[in-house]
Amino acid sequence: MKAVSRVHITPHMHWDREWYFTTEESRILLVNNMEEILCRLEQDNEYKYYVLDGQTAILEDYFAVKPENKDRVKKQVEAGKLIIGPWYTQTDTTIVSAESIVRNLMYGMRDCLAFGEPMKIGYLP
Repeated sequence: MKAVSRVHITPHMHWDREWYFTTEESRILLVNNMEEILCRLEQDNEYKYYVLDGQTAILEDYFAVKPENKDRVKKQVEAGKLIIGPWYTQTDTTIVSAESIVRNLMYGMRDCLAFGEPMKIGYLP
């Protein structure tokens, strides 16, 4: 009998605040990306969820430009369609102390709970 494979495709964003771009340039791209993501989640019922890079600092950057969209984001998080956290920022676990990792997670979880449930996976790309 032929084996059946199951493939899971997870739509997600990997976000670097500064890498190839300045923080300001990244924010412009972030606002555009977030608008596309939110519109898709709001308008397409077949689009089940979107993982927002496992960090909440991305929301700080977005709300610095679009504070009026906090309720819009919260609605998607509460519906389980926008997956946020659990980290505050993506961390390199090989170069920071254990306390730094724990505090990063604590801050991220605090931020998540303001919007709904955090992702239950310690996602680190």
